[in-house]
Amino acid sequence: MSEPRAPGRWTRRRALGIGVAACASLALGGAGVRAFRELARLHRLRAVRHRMGTEVAVTVHHTDPVEARRLAGAAFAEIERLEGILSRHRRGTALDRLNREGRLDDAPPELTGLLTEARTYSELTGGAFDITVAPLLRLYESAAAGGRLLGRAEIRATLPLVDYRNVHVEASTVRLLEPGMEVTLDAIAKGYIADRATAVLVDGRAVHAMVEAGGDVASAGGSGGTGPWRVGIEDPRVPGAMLGVVELDGEGAATSGDYRAAFTPDRAAHHILDPRTGHSPGEASAATVVAPTASKADALSTAVLLLGPDAGLALLDATDGTEGLVVGKDGTASRSRGFGRYLA
Repeated sequence: MSEPRAPGRWTRRRALGIGVAACASLALGGAGVRAFRELARLHRLRAVRHRMGTEVAVTVHHTDPVEARRLAGAAFAEIERLEGILSRHRRGTALDRLNREGRLDDAPPELTGLLTEARTYSELTGGAFDITVAPLLRLYESAAAGGRLLGRAEIRATLPLVDYRNVHVEASTVRLLEPGMEVTLDAIAKGYIADRATAVLVDGRAVHAMVEAGGDVASAGGSGGTGPWRVGIEDPRVPGAMLGVVELDGEGAATSGDYRAAFTPDRAAHHILDPRTGHSPGEASAATVVAPTASKADALSTAVLLLGPDAGLALLDATDGTEGLVVGKDGTASRSRGFGRYLA
């Protein structure tokens, strides 16, 4: 559904980001007193470091403050370990080796597992989500660095290298079937790593936990025993402004937008590229998705942005456990049928 402009509503916004809002307040009474007592014995720790090219925040609620600090460190260690496998930006990672050599015979399970998961999203979205757009990204990045616009012929010449079906995974062996192919996990790895870091916190008996990585959020349990985590959807065009708040209680959320890495001042060309055309989408400016995991939300927010409001929301309505919001280039906000249940 689309909503008209009105103060404080989902209107006139062209891009989204995820940020943490205030936690829900306690309602005292029988249940409220019990929640207050639980909250009083919990220690809250929030640690922030620069990882994966963005600010990553780990929030832990634990009965032991020393253990909370240890768990936050363990979560960041897991983030660092996984980034050392899945990043295309670091030399020597498993993904970097695959892209340079076209084949990897000793691929770690984290890489093969994520490649397999990514393929399911490619199939689900009819190819809108495609991890083999890396050659196109390199083409755009090179042109932007040189201050020039890409010609249609250059884009057409690169498109044959883009096809998720040409990534072959068998046991620990991964092959790229076309010479010159490359894989990027930028549209799924942050969510996946946030999920894995949150699992470290849960395994360490954190009562409540959340990991934020740029526009991706993974959560476990409610915030401090007072209810779900309250996560703000921010308007990056207006610093400090917020479009609204969604509530997460174990779900993941992610936002994709044309503002995160634009190649042109008007954001007509940006880092999200349609694998079918080689161009950035023309209908949507941003998409936010809530899903059972941050990796799924991450992948589907990219796909929904590419598909546009109508097809993107139809996909979410047809996919169990996923809801979302899309903002068009004209500022019109549309949301899936069940997205309202996540709104605070």
